[in-house]
Amino acid sequence: MRTEDDEELRERFALEARSAAALDHTNIVTVYDVGEDNGQPFIAMKYLDGETMAELIRAGTGGNRKTRLADRPRQERRRSRRAGA
Repeated sequence: MRTEDDEELRERFALEARSAAALDHTNIVTVYDVGEDNGQPFIAMKYLDGETMAELIRAGTGGNRKTRLADRPRQERRRSRRAGA
């Protein structure tokens, strides 16, 4: 990977993290911190107990439900952008 590509990915990661941190909605996990540790970018988020998306997929939980769950963050980001966040 080229250094420019790496820098662009880091910038996009940071932008997405800051955008998520600015949101306050029950369907969006709370972001506590965004940063870098020893050159590794990170996002510190609230722990949510429950099934992971991988577990839902392995369990064969209804396809429509998986699609709706996976699509929620994108829908919420759209709403927040329209609201000016």
